[in-house]
Amino acid sequence: VSCDIHLTSVAGQKWIVLIGLIENNPYEVFCGLLSEINLPKYAQKGTIIKSPKGTYYLSLLDDDEKVLKLNIKKSFKNDGCESAMTRLVSLNLRHRVDIKFIIKQLEKSEGDMTTFAKAINRILKKYIEEGSKLTGENCPNCQNDSLIHQSGCILCNSCGWSKC
Repeated sequence: VSCDIHLTSVAGQKWIVLIGLIENNPYEVFCGLLSEINLPKYAQKGTIIKSPKGTYYLSLLDDDEKVLKLNIKKSFKNDGCESAMTRLVSLNLRHRVDIKFIIKQLEKSEGDMTTFAKAINRILKKYIEEGSKLTGENCPNCQNDSLIHQSGCILCNSCGWSKC
């Protein structure tokens, strides 16, 4: 599957996050510490390939237009809860759970903006359709059910309240 390559920082460490896409919708998530990976600086897109033996590879072109193929499990160091979190997010995406519900659950994670859950949340929010309505929530200011996603924030179409 094609993938988007995102770089993010979590508690002072640089991470790479791959979002595998099917029909331009997130389908799976992989992550790893960036210091462990020799990745061309321009890389923003690639391909995730699953071998018959169940090994996943990231394939992309390097500076010399040669194909670079990285074994994700060996190249992406993520022995902690980050691996479990991305597996659970991938499981939900593969079973077509609405990305807005996944984001809502990640927002409930404890910690500040440097936690890994919040970093993954920020990346996943990029895949929410602009102007899509939040379901099951009312505006905390005017109590109307007119909340939408706008520029990575939540906005009330009735009173103008916003949360970023």
